[in-house]
Amino acid sequence: FRTVVNDSGASLGLIIAKTGFQSGAAEAARFSNVQLLTWQVFVERISGKWMNYQLKELQRISHPLVVFTDPLDIPIEDVSQHGKELYLQKCRDAIPVITACFNLIMSGWTEDNRGYEGLYGIESFSSWDEYIRFLKARASDYSKWFADFFRAEEIVIPQYKLEPFKDSLNL
Repeated sequence: FRTVVNDSGASLGLIIAKTGFQSGAAEAARFSNVQLLTWQVFVERISGKWMNYQLKELQRISHPLVVFTDPLDIPIEDVSQHGKELYLQKCRDAIPVITACFNLIMSGWTEDNRGYEGLYGIESFSSWDEYIRFLKARASDYSKWFADFFRAEEIVIPQYKLEPFKDSLNL
């Protein structure tokens, strides 16, 4: 493996084992660019970076939903009467997803999982990966509904409003 790492030009090679390594493995890796990690150590190293990436993605996906449901961003007076009823109902339906996305993004995620008990629907999931995929899918579905709705109502929402602010997360 050391040869493969060196020949490929990689700066680092990782060998990850579920429980540990034989005694000769540490000696063989000692003066090389190969690191031996247990699964637990590997997860501890990447979990924070993985979550930061996921939160940035969640913000990117959920931000249009925040704009679509903000009465200060939407010219609601230009929406048909029937459209207003549909719009307001969909806003009410989307609030739990918007709130969960916002709270998770702004919480700054901690590994001890304290403070997340009240997040919308979290009790149905056994991993952060599943929960974040759920929130992304729901936010995306709602955003698509609103975009289609405004297109049908012939209301144009400027594209710049739908893009998250640069560096709004310190992740």
